[in-house]
Amino acid sequence: MERPIRLAILLLILLLYVPLVRQGRGVSPQREPAAFFHYSSGLAVIRVVGPGIQDQIYRIHDGATVGTVMNMTIGSSDRADWPEGLLLRRLESGDILKLVRKQNQHADINIKRMGARERMVLGIPLNPDRMNQADWEALPGIGPKLAERITHDRQLNGDFGSLDGVKRVSGIGEGKISIINKFFITK
Repeated sequence: MERPIRLAILLLILLLYVPLVRQGRGVSPQREPAAFFHYSSGLAVIRVVGPGIQDQIYRIHDGATVGTVMNMTIGSSDRADWPEGLLLRRLESGDILKLVRKQNQHADINIKRMGARERMVLGIPLNPDRMNQADWEALPGIGPKLAERITHDRQLNGDFGSLDGVKRVSGIGEGKISIINKFFITK
């Protein structure tokens, strides 16, 4: 009698366990690889780094401020000396907040942009008017010489306005645009 009871309990456990394992290892409805984020409106993707802070990527509400993010990551005790203008600055996808400790233990914050490689991996759209030469070189089909021509053209003639504006650069045609289009902001 004892053996059938153990067998019944084992079967019951398996019946409960298998659906949980399948649910936890499911594929997303969009069939996206788990290692990549995908940008969605309403959310910004930022990175926060610094001493005492684990270098992490956060998804925050679009338009969240530096103060909000710092409260979320390090608390409010360390920010007494920061100017209110800095704390109220709105963040954008691709921003990096770096907490820097000075010798007198005073903390300061630097804000910079992620490079194109990191933004592409995170699914954050690129803006052709905010890219430097290294960012252009990170794109498929754009080598160092073409990246140099693109940045030089923007310095001479001003912003491109959109990815289509990059066509004014010698060596950029419909073929190149179609290859790199998926990495850029679409309007």
